[in-house]
Amino acid sequence: MFQAKKAGFKNKKKKFAKKIGLQVVKEIMDINNIHKDEIEPLDIN
Repeated sequence: MFQAKKAGFKNKKKKFAKKIGLQVVKEIMDINNIHKDEIEPLDIN
């Protein structure tokens, strides 16, 4: 019983970490897009 509870907790933690990981990736992509928008006009000039 206790072992099953532990496994379930581990699984929840993994899912939570995955969620945070996706959020971080999204934020990094947003930052990259902002920089791209700043760099592109300079390249055109």
